[in-house]
Amino acid sequence: MKGRNNKKRANLNGALIITLIFFIIVSLLSGCKKAEEKKAESALLPTNEVLTTIPYDIKKPTLVISVSDGMDWERLQEDLDKVFPEVNIVLRYGMNLESVALGEFADIHVALQPNLSPEIEAKLLDLSIFSSTNHYYNTALTACASLNNSKQYLIPLPSNIRGIVYNKTMFEENGWKVPQGRSEFIALCQTIENSGVVERAFQPALYFAAEALIIGEFFQMTNMFDTLDFFSWYENYAKKGIGSANFFLPTLLDTYDLLFKEKVLSPTDFSLRPALRSAMLYRERTAAMTTETQNATQYALDFGSKDEFAMMPFYSSDDPESGYVVANPIAYLAVSAKVVEPGNEAKLAIVEKFLDYIATKEGQDLFIPKGNIAISQIKNAEKDITGNAMLENVQSVINAGRMIPVRAIYNAGINLSRNAIFDVLNNMYYTERRNHNIIDEDRPVTYEEAVEYLDNINKEAIASAESKLETIYGEVSQT
Repeated sequence: MKGRNNKKRANLNGALIITLIFFIIVSLLSGCKKAEEKKAESALLPTNEVLTTIPYDIKKPTLVISVSDGMDWERLQEDLDKVFPEVNIVLRYGMNLESVALGEFADIHVALQPNLSPEIEAKLLDLSIFSSTNHYYNTALTACASLNNSKQYLIPLPSNIRGIVYNKTMFEENGWKVPQGRSEFIALCQTIENSGVVERAFQPALYFAAEALIIGEFFQMTNMFDTLDFFSWYENYAKKGIGSANFFLPTLLDTYDLLFKEKVLSPTDFSLRPALRSAMLYRERTAAMTTETQNATQYALDFGSKDEFAMMPFYSSDDPESGYVVANPIAYLAVSAKVVEPGNEAKLAIVEKFLDYIATKEGQDLFIPKGNIAISQIKNAEKDITGNAMLENVQSVINAGRMIPVRAIYNAGINLSRNAIFDVLNNMYYTERRNHNIIDEDRPVTYEEAVEYLDNINKEAIASAESKLETIYGEVSQT
């Protein structure tokens, strides 16, 4: 009985083994067949395919454009498709220019706040090779030229503009006239202050370092913190310790001395935050003027104001032709260096056609959000803003191209410099909140002390950035 059971069990095990082998063979054959089918299927698919939710014609060439948050993707896609029907325009999202350029997944990059390191620039094309760059204002191109080698990796798209925004309704009620020079502006401030209608004629907010320094720039044309000369000097100053704060400090202090002497500025401006300044202008009607962008009309509505507001230019002298506004591009455009590689001649031709179109008024308008106002940096392009009450006083300034561009390149070292200069300004002009970062005594610092302080701060920054060699000692046990 026992032998019969063992024999039966052996026969059963043999059958199971045969069955298992059969299924393994079938699975292998099936897997091979599926692999062959998958291989054959993949051979029919295009390589280097750009995935998009919008169907496109594989017979057309494709141009991939990276875009960022805050842009009207749908409108841009629709408009570009109309302008370039012979090209597949594919918009792809990119977090920032660094991730897009280093990832190399786009032909053209639209960047809101570009930060160009040498590593990123190596992935971009010098746009000066295209004739379309000749259509831009030289100042606009210089403002976004490379600090590393002066090449043109970026071109500016339309800009927000900043000037002196005033309550037009209040001006008309009191017979105040828009000035035509710096002396007239100062006289206007005194007239408004003496009228008793408002607490402050001109109310800036100098609580933060950047805003305080901007005021120093707005009333003189050197625009020291936003020019290539300054940044070139600062590169040597901040990285190598070459030069001195004496390079820019006299111009800044001369401007501040004038504004405080004429009571355009008040020491208490250093304690005022931007939100409170806006409330004074738009809601409380306790200020008549401030520095602001063309979006002031919307800000006024947000505060519930029923008054009309307009912009006047900054004046650096008494010459009416010295009026200007400050331009801050809403975005910048860059091109991948891959488009000039051998075999990409057709792609290069498409990029050139795209840049030619962008260098026109119609091309610039593509990037202006609907309902908004922005000014292009294209020479001789029609900039008719007739009928726009906000900008009627700066129409001639814009037409003449007197738009001082904000520097595109962000240098982290500038923060250190600005904060140190802010210490100097606070100490000299705001006695109620005089800090002791420079001297321990309760008095304004001298010019020499200010320069020495700024230069020492700079040396400390250089020293802290230098790599330090450190020797590590370990305990060794002898056996």
